[in-house]
Amino acid sequence: MRVLIAPDSFKETLSSQEAGTAIAQGLQEAAGHFSLRTLSVADGGEGTSQVLLERGAVRHEASATNIYGE
Repeated sequence: MRVLIAPDSFKETLSSQEAGTAIAQGLQEAAGHFSLRTLSVADGGEGTSQVLLERGAVRHEASATNIYGE
């Protein structure tokens, strides 16, 4: 059986990648008959920037003095 594991982070405890790894380990220990793939996801809150960076995004820093970046 093929299983896709795609958890969001567990606020202030596990990143989405750590949660996916833990779930995959549990499934393999329970019944090692799975073909597993993990995919980090985020809902726009905590951990979103990390998921984007894992998928190839590039971090850029900029200074701004107001909400328009001026």
